[in-house]
This record gives sequence, structure tokens and C-alpha cells, in this order.
Amino acid sequence: MKTKLAAAIACGASLAALSSAAAAQDSEASSAIGNEIVVTATKREESLQKVPFSINAQTAKDIQRSGAATLEDLSRNVAGLNIQNLGPGQSQVSVRGVSAGQVVRDQPGVKEQVGVYLDESAISLSLFTPDLDLFDLNRVETLRGPQGTLFGSGSMGGTIRYITNQPRLGRTEGTVEGGLSQIDGGGMGGELKGALNLSVGEGAALRAVGYWTHYAGFIDAIGPAAGKNINDVLNMTVSEAIEFFAANKQHVIVQRLQPLESVGLGYIKLGQNSSTLSGGENQRVKLAYFIGQEKAEHTMFIFDEPTTGLHFHDIKRLLHAFDALIERGHTIIVIEHNMDVIKCADHVIDLGPDGGDKGGNLVAEGTPEDIAACEKSITGKYLKEKL
Repeated sequence: MKTKLAAAIACGASLAALSSAAAAQDSEASSAIGNEIVVTATKREESLQKVPFSINAQTAKDIQRSGAATLEDLSRNVAGLNIQNLGPGQSQVSVRGVSAGQVVRDQPGVKEQVGVYLDESAISLSLFTPDLDLFDLNRVETLRGPQGTLFGSGSMGGTIRYITNQPRLGRTEGTVEGGLSQIDGGGMGGELKGALNLSVGEGAALRAVGYWTHYAGFIDAIGPAAGKNINDVLNMTVSEAIEFFAANKQHVIVQRLQPLESVGLGYIKLGQNSSTLSGGENQRVKLAYFIGQEKAEHTMFIFDEPTTGLHFHDIKRLLHAFDALIERGHTIIVIEHNMDVIKCADHVIDLGPDGGDKGGNLVAEGTPEDIAACEKSITGKYLKEKL
């Protein structure tokens, strides 16, 4: 099961302080008369039939009629538009076979060929296209290439534009949409969406849109997880998981997780995205990996302030992890200001005497006791209190 909470900021809260917003809204409202659709894919308003490009515009009625909730759903009604779902936030958009990025992950230098826009703001990066809900959109425009497009070289293959509903002056109104789902053999799911248009004066209005989705689980772990489903396990912290799997006699899993706790990462969740970790946390994840290796070549590790954000109890755990690596024949170099770490070093190189232009010079080197005895060393002054 997965829960997603999102507030559509760009297509959520907008502030209109000019009367042109009202004129634009009136234009959009009148555009539906006589089956005429006004699009802005060429940076100016004109009838869909008069645009000299291959363009498709799915209006709010079209979206509602098809029951589409995502761009992937909508692509079934747009010729030449294909969406490859690579997971949340990683949909790959292609127009007429030209892709918005490579399928191979983590490759630098991916050249954009299909641009995805929220109104006038680009929201797609290499292999990263946010999954926006289509609720309360005015329309979705698909401008098909190849062409010399007005949206830059990153949109040569085509452009996808989410066009939001603009705030309406002089009106206070809203809409709510909800639903429930049940998976056979799985759990219950549901969604709740809402939009509010609020008039805040004669010349200003605010429009906010938000949605919440809970996906019903369909994988129920039996046996090792003691009835827990995969989402329950991924929401456990490392420490909670060690305790849980130890109670269920899953010693291999506990053995794999133990190094993470030994480097002070017992608080992170098993399903936590690595992009949310700090630099120090990422270093300690790599450290835990090497600690967990039973056989590894002798390696020199360089850590840049790995104690950042750590409680002093966790610093002790980190030092024990360093000792475990040293006992296996590895070498550790640490760039650090924490005196509890410096005092445990075999050899210290003190650079200074200050920072910036006044630093970078060798002040002292040797054992922690040698640094503490150096009168020129500012580090030694504070290190002496720890020895």
C-alpha cells in the first residue's frame, strides 16, 4: 500500500490581481461555444483548427468523460503520445517515438527532447516527470513535433502542457471529488480531491487545489513478516525492523540491517528515498555497506564530517564502526571538527590557523597529544579539554 499526499501548488494556489484574469476566464468559457477550443500552445490564443501544427487539446469535459486521472490515462486518447511508467515521479514521456529522456537511470547528460509544462513553467527534467493529477485542469495540450517550437531546444520532439483553471474574480465556489476502491484479495483504497475559488476583493481572487490518494495494497507478506504487508515493513525504521525481524527469527535480515544501526542510522526508514538523506547520512550508508561485507579488499575511506547532525551517543556508534573497519585492515581519513572524533585518531593533521584566506597552512601534526601541546593550534586548545 502506498499513501500519497500532494498539494498542487502551481495548479493549486494562484493569485490574480489584474482584471485580465477575468477576461481570460471569460475567453475560456466562451471558447466552448460552437465546439471551438482556444489553445495557447503557440504562445498566443487561437482556435485549435487554425493552429499550423499537429496539436491535440483534451478539455476538462474530455478528461472527465474518459475518467483519466493521470497523463498516462490520458495518453490513450492522444495519437502519438506514449507514457512509460517507471514509478512515481519517473514517467517517461515520448511523442511520435521521440522520448523525454533515456530509460537507463542515473546517466548524466541526458538531452531533453519532449518538454512538459505546467502553464508556462517547465516541470520535467531528465527522466523525472512529476505525476500531476488531472483534477480541476482547464485542458491538456499536446504539441507534436518535430518542429521549431517556441518552448526551446528541450522540446524539439514535442510539448505537453497542463493548463490550469485561473482564479475567478467575484466568485466563491468549490468542488469536491472522492472515491473508494477494493482490490480482490487486497486492501481498501480511496482518494479525495478538492478545489476552492475564493474572492478576496474586487480585483483579486485565490484558487487552491489539493488531492490525497491511498493506494490499496495487493501484496500481503505471510510468514517472515508476521502478517505485515510490504508497506508496513518499508515504513519501519532500521531499529524497529531489527527488533521485528529478530522476534520472528529472521537472522539473515537482522544481520544485513545491523551495520546501518551500528553507524547511527537506526532512525531512517527502510523505504526512505536516498535523495532525502544528508551528505553525512549517505557517507554512513556506504560505510555500513562495507562493514557488512565479510570479505573486502583493503580500502582507504575518506569521510567529510560524517558526524554532522549526530547525537553524541550515535557518534560513539560511528567510532565503533570505524574501529571495525580498521580491524579488517582498512585505512580511514576523516575531515572533522568534532573533538570526540579527533581525540581518537592515530594521527592528526591540523590546518589553519583560521578559515578562508587565513587558513590552509600546516599548523601541527602528530598524535592528539602532540596537537594539544602545540600553542599555535586553536584545535589543540579545545582538544586538550577532551584528553
